[in-house]
Amino acid sequence: MKINKFLLFTGIFLLILFVSKVVYSSQLVPDFRLNIIINQAGDLTLTLNSIGLAEGPSVGYQLDYSTNYYVIKIVDKNNVDLFTGKTLKSAQTLPPEFVTPPVTNFTSETIILDPINLYLPYFNDATKVQIFDENGTLKLEINLADHNLVGIKPRFAACDLCGYCPPDKLPSNWESCRQCLYPQASTDPSTGDTLRIYDTTAQSGPTTFPGKSFTDIGCIGIAPSQSTQAVLNIIFSLAGGIAFLILLYGAFVVATSQAEPEKLIYGKRLVKGAVIGLMVTLLAVFFVNFIASSILRIPGFGS
Repeated sequence: MKINKFLLFTGIFLLILFVSKVVYSSQLVPDFRLNIIINQAGDLTLTLNSIGLAEGPSVGYQLDYSTNYYVIKIVDKNNVDLFTGKTLKSAQTLPPEFVTPPVTNFTSETIILDPINLYLPYFNDATKVQIFDENGTLKLEINLADHNLVGIKPRFAACDLCGYCPPDKLPSNWESCRQCLYPQASTDPSTGDTLRIYDTTAQSGPTTFPGKSFTDIGCIGIAPSQSTQAVLNIIFSLAGGIAFLILLYGAFVVATSQAEPEKLIYGKRLVKGAVIGLMVTLLAVFFVNFIASSILRIPGFGS
């Protein structure tokens, strides 16, 4: 019984891994489309004119034509459909509406659409684009590997600078880091916005928001003045918080001393020490800024 449960859980775990891998590998690449121009002869023979990737929205091709259409399919290496749509193969001429006298003997003509321009969604695991007629006959098959699409094909880093490495678990501080380094990226990590490398010539990871760095103390500017000020703010905040707690404790000791000389003196010392410590911290920050900026002229201080 225990062995059966173990095998069941193992099978479910492997299935989840497989599904997550398939979903990620067949991810729709946002803001990119596959531009295809197809020539169509009078006998409805299809030939590829050109193919390329471009930035911009794609077309859904989801109108449900009943006749006179082609079926468009995008498949992966296992011939799994990533996209299915329909487009017309020809059009019918319509009678003119504003003709005097009215047309009474108009005959509609069939016009073969040539060329056929397609603006398809692009998937990072797509391998073929297939065109079928309404009877299911394959009219044209385009192997994407036969065409040089690498130059403008978007690349994705294995990990972003917030520690997200799909399909691993999302770090707990990923959203805070995203707001700092990738403020324009989607809040949904599965879109791959923080993994996408926009500079096609770069060999490093994705481009982050300029002038920011995410650290253990939060989001700070990487400019010397910003980072120095952030550190000084943390030091002063900690010192001020500690001094305030000591001040409260000293006041509590004085209030509960019940005229006991030792407790009263001890409480007063705590209060005096807290005030002096706070003043020393203020003066230290002031002198550090003054000496570093005015005398030593170290960049990042006094700004």
